[in-house]
Amino acid sequence: MIKRMSDFLNRLRILSRVLTIAMLLVCTRGFGQHEFRFESITVDDGLSQSAITSITQDKFGYLWVSTLDGLNRYDGKSFYTYRTVAGDSNSLLQNNVEKLFLDQHQQLWVFSVGSLSRYRPEKNDFVNHTIHVGNDKTQRYIVREFIPVSADEALLCTQLGMLRFNVTTGAFTNDKSFSGLKNQNLFSIYIAADSSQVVMNEHDVYIRISKQAEWKHVMHHDESLQGSYQKSTGKYYLQSRDSIYQYDARSHSIEPLAALSPSSSFERYKQRTMQRTNGDVWVLHGNIDIFDSTFQHRKTLSPLPDNPNGIPDYLSCAYESRDGVVWIGSNGMGLAKYNPLLSIFKYIGKFPGTPVSLSNQFVKSIYTPDDIHLYVATLEGLDVINLNQNITAHYRIPSVQKEQVQINKIVGDHNNNIWLCTTHGLMRFDGKKILPSPAAALNTPDIYIYDCEVQNDNALLLATKAGVIHWDQARNLLTTVARGTMLVKKIKDIYWIEQQADIQLFQSQTSSPYRVYNKNPDVASSFPKVWPKCFYEDKEGTLWIGTWGAGLVRFNAEDETFQHFDEKDGLPNNVVYGILEDDKGHFWLSTNRGLSIFDKAKGRAIRNFFRHDGLQGDEFNTRAFYKSPSGKMYFGGINGLTFFEPEEALSIAYPLPQTIVTGLFINSQRVDILASGQSVRQVLNDTRLVLSWSERNFGFEVIGLGFTSPSRTQYKFILEDFMDDWAMLGNRNDITFTNIPPGEYILRVKSSNSFGEWEEDGLRIYIVVKGPFWKTPAFIGILVFLATGIAYAIYYLRVTKLKREAATLENIVHQRTRELQLRNEEVAAQNEEILMQNEELKTQSESIDFRNQELLQIRNSLEERVVERTLDLQKLNKELVDQNTQLEQFTFITAHNIRGPLARIKGLIHLMDTDNQEQITEYLKTSVSNLDDVINDLNQVLTIRKGAGIPFELVSLHEQFDLALDTLKEDIAAASATVQHEGIDDALIYGLKPYAYSIFYNLIHNALKYRSTRRPLLIRCKCLIQDDKVRITVSDNGIGIDMQYARDKIFNLYQRFHANTAGKGFGLYLVKTQVEVMGGTITADSIPDKGTTFIITFPLKGE
Repeated sequence: MIKRMSDFLNRLRILSRVLTIAMLLVCTRGFGQHEFRFESITVDDGLSQSAITSITQDKFGYLWVSTLDGLNRYDGKSFYTYRTVAGDSNSLLQNNVEKLFLDQHQQLWVFSVGSLSRYRPEKNDFVNHTIHVGNDKTQRYIVREFIPVSADEALLCTQLGMLRFNVTTGAFTNDKSFSGLKNQNLFSIYIAADSSQVVMNEHDVYIRISKQAEWKHVMHHDESLQGSYQKSTGKYYLQSRDSIYQYDARSHSIEPLAALSPSSSFERYKQRTMQRTNGDVWVLHGNIDIFDSTFQHRKTLSPLPDNPNGIPDYLSCAYESRDGVVWIGSNGMGLAKYNPLLSIFKYIGKFPGTPVSLSNQFVKSIYTPDDIHLYVATLEGLDVINLNQNITAHYRIPSVQKEQVQINKIVGDHNNNIWLCTTHGLMRFDGKKILPSPAAALNTPDIYIYDCEVQNDNALLLATKAGVIHWDQARNLLTTVARGTMLVKKIKDIYWIEQQADIQLFQSQTSSPYRVYNKNPDVASSFPKVWPKCFYEDKEGTLWIGTWGAGLVRFNAEDETFQHFDEKDGLPNNVVYGILEDDKGHFWLSTNRGLSIFDKAKGRAIRNFFRHDGLQGDEFNTRAFYKSPSGKMYFGGINGLTFFEPEEALSIAYPLPQTIVTGLFINSQRVDILASGQSVRQVLNDTRLVLSWSERNFGFEVIGLGFTSPSRTQYKFILEDFMDDWAMLGNRNDITFTNIPPGEYILRVKSSNSFGEWEEDGLRIYIVVKGPFWKTPAFIGILVFLATGIAYAIYYLRVTKLKREAATLENIVHQRTRELQLRNEEVAAQNEEILMQNEELKTQSESIDFRNQELLQIRNSLEERVVERTLDLQKLNKELVDQNTQLEQFTFITAHNIRGPLARIKGLIHLMDTDNQEQITEYLKTSVSNLDDVINDLNQVLTIRKGAGIPFELVSLHEQFDLALDTLKEDIAAASATVQHEGIDDALIYGLKPYAYSIFYNLIHNALKYRSTRRPLLIRCKCLIQDDKVRITVSDNGIGIDMQYARDKIFNLYQRFHANTAGKGFGLYLVKTQVEVMGGTITADSIPDKGTTFIITFPLKGE
């Protein structure tokens, strides 16, 4: 059987070599490497070393890259490198890492020569094992495959046979079931779902259908073999230098699949096979052969040293991350990243030495009749690209009069002629060389052609410095139809041209425009004063104009007006170079900041693409846009050519990133371990964080793991139960909190892709901030216990003292009673013969005993009443002291205010004899009026004091507030003030209605009096009921008071703080007096030129 298999393989090998030569020819002609664009990642980007040995992705989303000098963890932005640390038994055992594996629990295993390590994410370290069987530690095992076979065991495929590894104990043993294999230098093992096994060494393949069955030798190959299990499909592939095979589990045989392209570097580096999630199989063997899921060959990628977007040489491994990004490792040239979404936008740039390359990266015009032959004008001439043959030809136009000839526009007519509009006339490309046009008048160096449009009759309409020229090719007839311009568009029989930032309309063979559209500053719908860059007539016949500075402009033919669409309508930039329309009616606009998709029905851009999405760059060029007959779009810019299928580009959907924690900060310092012993990795695993009181200033560093476009990832966060709304971070990924009060919170962080689409759930971390020890229940309990003990001790001492005093009084009573008894006995002895007196005395003695008991009870009662009365007197005394202080102040101010008018009256009386009696009489009236005001103020204060004894009643604050507003309505209207209130409708207090009215009246009147002239007056009254209190806030935005000087005097009598505004300084004193009479308090806060706020608090019930 082996001989038949060998003969079959020899025939297959000969056939495959013939097929590979044919396939290589087809592949070379069938595609361009511009379709696959790779990004190079090297040590300059943070990679520890450029020799890549293995790649994998863990359950958190990190990409792990092993090298010959360190292990790298990549989050899309930066690398974190693990190396051996001297003295640290939990660091990496060796820097030279050979292989990475994930087990069934998604744990990462790291293999080096003679050792393996398991990564612990919760501690960010490794559990290390030295590979040895028994006591023999001389052998250095090279692990090539790691296959978990149970929860506790795994098979290790090594160069010295198959080992069985106990994950729990860390012990290694030889698996004797593989000892029957002739060659123990094992490269790969595969265990199928039916328990059949495939084992491969360098040249031979063995199969057994069960563990009890014998091994069968089924394949031999003279050159080295490599096996690769694809977990996504469950398939096992074998690969040689020139072919790829597959294990068929049904027939338990190895079946050939396809031949591989020749590769010069195969002998030096190991081959690898990778199957992508879309079914494509990538086979690395120096080149990369790409097959579809049925193993039909699609493409071959070869290393090209001069192609910055190509694959590297010396390929070593391949891996596809969960977001569809392909990673190619090389032995010495770093990591290559392929994002399939970027390759939707095909790109051709200036890459000398590559088959497809531009002569200059600055693209001026594009034309293609079939999407295979591309004609591209650059600053260096004409580039003709054949995408089928993967070749480029460069044509440079000879200089004219020592001036380089530039191509401004390329067009193809209905006869398949390729016309070049240049700075020195019209030229034609015949497929081999550039020729002058048949029209001699268009061949002169003086004809500077900017633009060209092919008409339905195959005539050319040329925009030149000399004028708009109509060239009838059939009759070789030239006609000048309009003045010189850089841009022309013929719609029906009307020529639209630009002229010095205006738009002019010409009819056929007229020398003057019949209509001019220019900027009218008084009419918003006029054409803006900007340069038109292109004209476009859409499928409905509407004219659109791309402009330099005013975005996209639509012409409404019915009323001859212009409608403008710019950055406010979603455009990325207000410069529109080109307009193309896809089959769905969407516009594709080239700008100075990417490509924009514009929806005409919505009147706004619905998506924008930029350089990081795969474009040649963000800046495009004038006239460098073209739509081929198939609908493919081409746009040129300052860095090359971008072309694509619009339907594919519209369907691009970037995967959403996965947000994880990468760093923790306490008091602005990065930490790995918290005071509780919790590590950052445990936070990542448990999504729970417990912080002490000293750690309440904390922060996080997060990352949205995703490799399609990591530079465009945006972040937002919210700390629930602390923040009311999401906070936007932009592309910053650090979050900081300070002085967070004790409590339980939930931190939520979300990341977005480059289209602004956010994660649905994002990251959630449950955070507990513990309070200080003095706020803990235990400490509060101790304080309560001590306070209770002290109170009890005071109570006990007081009771003991009272008992002692009661005993003393009782002794005194007993002593006096004894004295009376003795005296009664003496009286009885002396007056025995007088029985009646004796009986009377006896009666009196009993009466005295009774009275003594009554006196004792009265005395005890009086002592208790004295204690209660003493407390009442102390309270009344304090109130009298406060009132006395206020009365002293009031008396002093009143005396001062009365003394002034009296002094003036006295002086005026002395002057009555003079001739100025009328003036003196007026002065007297004024002084008497001032005196009357003082006496009225005194009477009002006394009335309020007298009202303190009036019984309180239930007062509606809303009624008194409305009454005050009604009284002041004319003043409010005169001041153009706005009065707002909130929460006052249902507020009730116990008090006096006149006082509540007076309080609102004086505070609102004060706000009107001291309003600012620089803004409209706004007065707010807010009422809030909390903790058995009614809290009233009256605020305004007037001129305010400097509280540094007024804080202790604002409620004193006759205090004034604004000399330029009339007033007596009596209102706030009156308000404070009325508030306190009703059992309330009032405070004030003010900021100069900002406003003043008064806060009044009343008890909810009448106390």
